This record gives sequence, structure tokens and C-alpha cells, in this order.
Amino acid sequence: MNNHLLLPAILLLPAIIGGVLHSLVIKTHTLEWLAVPISRRLFGAHKTWRGFVVMPLGCALGAYLTVGLEHWLPEHLHTGLAATPIFLVGCCLGLGYMLPELPNSWLKRRVGIVEGELAANRWRPWFFVLDQIDSVIGCLVVCHWALGYGLDVLMPAFLLGTIAHLLTNFSLYVTGVRSRPV
Repeated sequence: MNNHLLLPAILLLPAIIGGVLHSLVIKTHTLEWLAVPISRRLFGAHKTWRGFVVMPLGCALGAYLTVGLEHWLPEHLHTGLAATPIFLVGCCLGLGYMLPELPNSWLKRRVGIVEGELAANRWRPWFFVLDQIDSVIGCLVVCHWALGYGLDVLMPAFLLGTIAHLLTNFSLYVTGVRSRPV
């Protein structure tokens, strides 16, 4: 991976760590008392308060781990997280991950797609793509807002984030953490 892709890849680490932790929390039925739907009618049963607690905290942990990793990397690969309130920016990344999933879920409920199921017929390709990019876009908005990144970093991060989202989901499926590959 060349240097033009390394910084965007490192920038994605907090969200990947947060996403993996969130999947493990769901799989192990941890914090079940928070697994209450935000609005079953609007978003379905799978968008719960637990995600809005675990993802920000998981991304904050991921941000601290990323800053720790940066001590061993050349300065041009530092994300800028160390110069920010790391916990706050990490939590914002988690919220940036979760918030765009709500309109996606709302749209799915409006066209009759049952939560946890893949779209059928003409909706399948559209929602497959939207499922992969909604969280990535939300995190990149936070990276722009909190860290000042422009399109030169955000565009490769968008492509890498979408691929990382697919690969992470598939890896979690193969290891039994997720019940579906995507």
C-alpha cells in the first residue's frame, strides 16, 4: 500500500475497532438492557440505544489505540487525533457511524424491507451499496469537521472504508460473530 493510501487507512482504524467491538457486544448479548429499539416503527428493531452507546465508546477506544500506534509511524502518517480531545472526537466518529444508518433504515422500512434482511428485487443493489457506504460517509464527515481533512484524503478513505466495511463484515461472518456476510 503506498503512502497515499496509508494515511486514509490509519484514519479508518477507530471506526473499524468500534465496529468490531459493537459486533462482539451484539454477539455476546452484552448490555442487553440497552438493546431497546430507538423507534421500532421508524427504523425497525435493530437500531437500538446500545449501538449509540457502544459505537461512540468503541470508536473512542479505537482513537486512543490509533494515537498509540502513531508513536511508531512517521509523522506524515499521523492522523491529527493526538492534537484533539481524543475521547470527544472518537465519540463523534461513533455517532458519525451510527447516525447515517437511521435514514437508511427508515427508507428500508418505507419500501417494506424487514430489518436484518437483504433487499429483494429492484431495491437490492441500491440498499447493498447504501448499507456499505452510509457509515463510511458519516465517519468521513467527522474527519473533515474535527480533523480538517480534504478530498485528497477523504476520497481514498471513502474507497478504503467501503472495502474495509465489506471485508470486516465478511471476516466477522467467517468467525461466527455475524450471522450474515454483509
